[in-house]
Amino acid sequence: MTTACDPHTDRIAVSIDSDLVSTGKLRVRVAFPRGHDTRVKNTPPLDWSHPSSHQTRLVTANTVEHIVNDFTYYAVSDRRLKPNATPHVFTIEPDTGSRQFAFTLGFSHDRPAEGGPVKAAKVFAASAETWDQFWQKSAVLDLSGSSDPRAHELERRVILSQYLTAIQLAGDTPPQESGLTCSTWYGKHHTEMIWWHAAHFTLWGHPELLEKNLRWYQAHLPEARALAESRGLRGARWAKMVGPDDRESPGGNPLIIWNQPHLIYLCELLYRRSPTPATLEKYRELVLATADCMTSMAQFDPKRGEYVLGPPLWIAQEIYDPATSQNPSFELAYWRWALNVAQAWRERAHVPRDASTDRVLQKLSPLPQANGLYVALESHSDTWENIASRHDHPEMLMPLGFLPETTAVDRNVMNRTLDAVLARWDWETKIWGWDYPMIAMTATRLGRPRDAIDVLLRDGPNNAYLANGHVPQRSDEARVKENPAQTGASMSSPNASDESRLKPRAEIAAYLPANGALLSAVDLMIAGWDGCTEEFPGFPKDGTWKVRAQGWQRLP
Repeated sequence: MTTACDPHTDRIAVSIDSDLVSTGKLRVRVAFPRGHDTRVKNTPPLDWSHPSSHQTRLVTANTVEHIVNDFTYYAVSDRRLKPNATPHVFTIEPDTGSRQFAFTLGFSHDRPAEGGPVKAAKVFAASAETWDQFWQKSAVLDLSGSSDPRAHELERRVILSQYLTAIQLAGDTPPQESGLTCSTWYGKHHTEMIWWHAAHFTLWGHPELLEKNLRWYQAHLPEARALAESRGLRGARWAKMVGPDDRESPGGNPLIIWNQPHLIYLCELLYRRSPTPATLEKYRELVLATADCMTSMAQFDPKRGEYVLGPPLWIAQEIYDPATSQNPSFELAYWRWALNVAQAWRERAHVPRDASTDRVLQKLSPLPQANGLYVALESHSDTWENIASRHDHPEMLMPLGFLPETTAVDRNVMNRTLDAVLARWDWETKIWGWDYPMIAMTATRLGRPRDAIDVLLRDGPNNAYLANGHVPQRSDEARVKENPAQTGASMSSPNASDESRLKPRAEIAAYLPANGALLSAVDLMIAGWDGCTEEFPGFPKDGTWKVRAQGWQRLP
């Protein structure tokens, strides 16, 4: 069986070659569920219960109308759809006498206009042409000849991650963290993930896919401005967890702030690829509105004579009390760098620098330290004394790695901090798939390529890439109650008994921030950054790695 997706419409093509077709023993069953089980936050099963609560009907011999509450969509095949005795089920039957059978199935919000349905051969041809163009444009990494046995695995992860992110992270609406594979966090987009989801597109030769993501943000600037105004801020404040309409959703902590500078960083990557007045004009409002809000989020503390971030705020390492959190290391560094970039955009556009932004830059608090190491948070500086503070994202590494080197970061302190993370972090309790590439970025900028490779390919929780490239993530607490709703059993199954046991398992079947982060980290390891003179700085120079590469864009 061969499948393909139409590159321009929501349509799939399927081709089957089997003796069972010619003997009439194989047919295609098309079934419409009510939706997902909304009681399950991540990777919910399809909901086949309550068949009377939704409607499916044939409106033509090839078209099904599906109505769930007030939502209607249509499914159209190039073959006749035959109703089944079971509600919401239809059958597509092949022609007799042939072992080959192909069909298409397309989906749309609106009832399709009259006309001949698209045939499978056309979809397969369009898909092949599009993928040929995609790979011809992509940056290339060739590790053949390397004696390190992990080289082939890194190539495999890179190729599959390019494919998975292209098919799932470049639609009309920014995606959820599981892309289109399954539902996670009730199907919502988390704006703090947009950098991991989309930055690599321009780094690997596909700026148009990053631009596609940013078009949604541009279209929803009015909502972001309204959110900023509702919180007493200037500019545009980006909500943490949103649906397609950018309405802030319950369940996403509204105090997260590290999503805010991402838009400036992403626009800067596009400008670096195409440093023209047209690029400035296209993205200037997005950059400056975001920066205006960031400036107004910094609060001046007259007692210390410095600007501070929070409280309240929720830092990237999501384990601290937001009511008392102040001055997280990564967010401080990100504020300083992104506001400087925004001021540069003003200068490029020949408009005055913003005076209030300059005041914040001049007096922004330094990165917090304790005992010669960077810590996650000034107000809770026990990162290296309390094991409970050493899980989730080790964000104190991000000021040099994810971000370029600045005078705000001490390389010696960061080197010691990286040593501490590698030796003392609580990797087993809670860590995410994008943390491994993020740490590799810090090791690369510090001139430690062996550590970069080792952590990027480390055998650890949430860093296993399946045969299809997916990176499943286990539950936040690593142990969840096994019951039919969580394991994907039929909702008509009996409830789990009181003796249901606890067992570790992957709660999130696919986690695209890991794939995107891997691609951005590899770009840094190959192409380097501004001022880097070393070729392939993220790979050891002991002869175990043979690297050939072309088509790359440097990071700042």
